[in-house]
Amino acid sequence: MRGSSCTDPTSAKSEKSFCRAGRCFALKHTHQWRQIMAAHCQVTGAEPGFGHSISHSHRRNKRRFDPNIQKKRYWVPSLRRNVTLQVSARGIKTIDVRGIDAVVTEILARGVKL
Repeated sequence: MRGSSCTDPTSAKSEKSFCRAGRCFALKHTHQWRQIMAAHCQVTGAEPGFGHSISHSHRRNKRRFDPNIQKKRYWVPSLRRNVTLQVSARGIKTIDVRGIDAVVTEILARGVKL
């Protein structure tokens, strides 16, 4: 299965990749198999947008505009443990303003497991 190509459109064409049980994996330049992270913010719900790259000659090529997703670990006092979130840059600013407790409470109310 490792040599087969992945059907996930998010994986780069130049890297080896495969899918197993609904999860996609890619061989990065470090020669380690890593799971491809979904471009979705757990706080703001930001998802990829789709459009075109337009060259100087105005030729259009389809492309994907991914949000700036970061993997951040926060200490949540109400849960008395660390929580790792996949958040966009805007989501990090939202956590700074509203506080991690309020944001985690909202995420848990949506039924997302942390």
